[in-house]
Amino acid sequence: MQNLEAQMQKKKEHIVDPFNMQKVTILGHGAVGSALCDEWSSRGLLYSVWDPKPERCVPPAHSSSSMPVRPSSQENSKDSSHEPVRCEPESPEDLGDWIFLAVRDSAIPSAVNQLTRIPCDWSHKTVVHLSGSFGLTPLQPLANQGASIASMHPLQTFTYPSGRESLDTIFYSLMGDKAVTSTLQTWIREKHGTYKMVTEEQKQLLHLAAVFASNYMVSLFHVVESILDNKIPLSALEPIVRTTLENILKNGPSRSLSGPVQRGDVDTIQRHLGQLKNDTARLRMYKQLGLEALDIAEQQEGSTDSERQNRLKELRKLLEADY
Repeated sequence: MQNLEAQMQKKKEHIVDPFNMQKVTILGHGAVGSALCDEWSSRGLLYSVWDPKPERCVPPAHSSSSMPVRPSSQENSKDSSHEPVRCEPESPEDLGDWIFLAVRDSAIPSAVNQLTRIPCDWSHKTVVHLSGSFGLTPLQPLANQGASIASMHPLQTFTYPSGRESLDTIFYSLMGDKAVTSTLQTWIREKHGTYKMVTEEQKQLLHLAAVFASNYMVSLFHVVESILDNKIPLSALEPIVRTTLENILKNGPSRSLSGPVQRGDVDTIQRHLGQLKNDTARLRMYKQLGLEALDIAEQQEGSTDSERQNRLKELRKLLEADY
C-alpha cells in the first residue's frame, strides 16, 4: 500500500501544470465551455463559470477549501433567501487569472464590453476566446487595459455537454501574445494534440474549410438519408463511408475518387439525373458535386486517354446543361 502511494506521489510530482495553479474563469457553459469546465475542474483550477442560463453558473467560492466542481442545477433549489442568481461577472472577485470566452461568436463583443467595465488590474489577467472565425480584434479593448490576450480554436465538433476527453488529440489554431500561446502550447501537447500559430487570414480559411468538412458533411448525409427514405438503413453505407474517409486522409482527395464520374460512366449519371428530375434543389446539388468530382477526374492518371477524355467531355456537357 505504501509503495502504491509512493508511486502515485512520484507520478503526481512529474505532472507539470502549465497554468502554474492559476485560477480559471469560463464565460459560456455550452458545448465547448462544458468541456473546458470539466478540464479545469479536474485540475482543481476552476474558479467560476458564467452563463446566460442560471443553472449553469458557478460563482466563485472565495475559499480554497471549497473550489467549485462543475455547474449544477440551481434554478429549482429551495433557497429561502430567494436571491437571484447572477449570470455574468460584475466585480474583480468574480474573475480568475485566466478567462476563457466560450460564448457564440456574436456574443464575444458584448462579453468583452462587460469585462472592460469591471474595475480590476487587467495586467494580471489573461483572456482567451475560442472562436474559429475571429482573430484578436474583439479582445483589443481588454488588451488596451493591460490584459494578455489570445485566440485558441479547437478544431473539433462538440455537443452539449462535452467532457474534457473531447479536447484530447485534436488540432488547435493559435494567435496572440507569445507568453500566452506558449502556455497554451504546453497544455495542448499535454493533451496529445497538435497546433499551429496562424494569421487571421489563415484562421478564417481554416474555419471555412472546417465548416465544409464537418457541418456540411452532416447536411450531405441528411440528403443521403432522405434518398434512402427509411427503406434502407443509413448503416448500410458505413463501410464505404469509412473506407472513403480513410483513403482521403491517407492519400488526399485527388487520389481517392472512384465511382461513375471517375470512370466517365455517362449512362449511370444520366439515370441519376432522371431520378432527381422532380427534385430541383437536389438535382442542382448532384450536378455541382458532380462537376467538382469531374475536375478531379480530369487531373487523374489516364486522363490523356482519348476515349476517356471524350467520355469526360460528354459528362461535363451533361452536368452543365441547364445549370
